[in-house]
Amino acid sequence: MKPVTITRCGPRSNSTYTYESLAAAIEAHRHILEKGRSYESERGNKKINMNPRSAKILVDNLNKAVINAAAHQIITFSINSDLSTKNHP
Repeated sequence: MKPVTITRCGPRSNSTYTYESLAAAIEAHRHILEKGRSYESERGNKKINMNPRSAKILVDNLNKAVINAAAHQIITFSINSDLSTKNHP
C-alpha cells in the first residue's frame, strides 16, 4: 500500500498528515465525513461518500463535508502527490 499524505489548509496554519494507507486516512478523518454527511439533506448541500476508493476522492469528500457543515469556514484539504515512496517504510 502506498502512503497517503493529506494537507489541511486553514486561515491560520497548515498541517500535513501522512498515513500508512487510504483506510487509515479515512478512519482518521471519519468525524469530518460524518459531520458533513449529517448536513447533506439540506438544500444545496453535496452528498458525502463515506468509503472513497482513492485519495483524490477522499480529499474531494472532505472538502464537500467542510462546506456542508459550515458554509463560511475557510478550510481546504489537498493531496501531496510529490512525495516519493522511498521516504516511507
